[in-house]
Amino acid sequence: GPPGFVADRFAAGLALSRAATQLRTPRAPMTNEDAPLPEIPADAAPPEVGLTKSMEGLDLDLTSLLGDDLDEHLSEEVLRSIFKETTGEDMPSEGGLEELREILNGAPPMADRSASMAKCEEVVDPKRLRLEATISTHGVDDGDQVVIKGRKIDVDVILSVADTDQVAVKNSFQVDIAIAYDSGLPVDELANTTDGPLIQVLGSKNPWITHGKAKFEVKVNVLSSMRNMQKFKLLVFPLDEATRAEHPNLSCATQALKTLSKMPRRKSLGTDAASRAAKREEERKRLEESQRSQLVAQLGQGAADAMAALGSAPDASA
Repeated sequence: GPPGFVADRFAAGLALSRAATQLRTPRAPMTNEDAPLPEIPADAAPPEVGLTKSMEGLDLDLTSLLGDDLDEHLSEEVLRSIFKETTGEDMPSEGGLEELREILNGAPPMADRSASMAKCEEVVDPKRLRLEATISTHGVDDGDQVVIKGRKIDVDVILSVADTDQVAVKNSFQVDIAIAYDSGLPVDELANTTDGPLIQVLGSKNPWITHGKAKFEVKVNVLSSMRNMQKFKLLVFPLDEATRAEHPNLSCATQALKTLSKMPRRKSLGTDAASRAAKREEERKRLEESQRSQLVAQLGQGAADAMAALGSAPDASA
């Protein structure tokens, strides 16, 4: 080419070479003289990792990592930390990753209704009180709230004044919890196919309602599939039998729930293999159509057809 062109190419190449050299050269960390960087011991443990829908500081939205490539985005150590933080147990080597996807795929926590309620700062006649209980389920399947067998759930209890809808912060009593069918009939303990109880209470067995609230941590150990696909409810009521008999308004039930061994794959959201393959094929066809349109615009319809035919023809040298 002309001398000016060669000189320009040489100058550009030299600039790129210098830039690459600067990138390869390690730089000293930026420090503030007034606030020097602290020294980190060589044996320091990594920070604990908690489960959040969006990891603060990393701009990492876990809701986009629910497919089969979850382990490609997060290290095994981080995955195990999230599993431990969520379930309180170590992630099993077999099926642990799939179970973690189900955890991240679960339903969002129920909003605390009491946070927006006014407080009643005096002791109220028990006949005016109302007890309500809600659970944070693990997901939804065919419109039904789902709880995974053997996985911890929280049962939040609120004691309120029925006619004013205020939190009864001065009344207090102990509560108990049990499981029943959605119809209200009791579930037969002897018919259970597991070794454990139908419902396992973790932590405080009979918590006190204080400041108008109480909480149970429980695991449900009975499957709907073993009970003719019936749904269940958790019942919350006063521990004292006399109080329970005199004030039926102080007993309540949670929303109906279905218990499964694991969450079904969310095909409607395209997370199964067939949906992903169909999506890739659709993207491939869209790209081919775009490339063909560019060929037509540049070469004309005839030349584009000839090149397309040449590209799809078998290799003659094979």
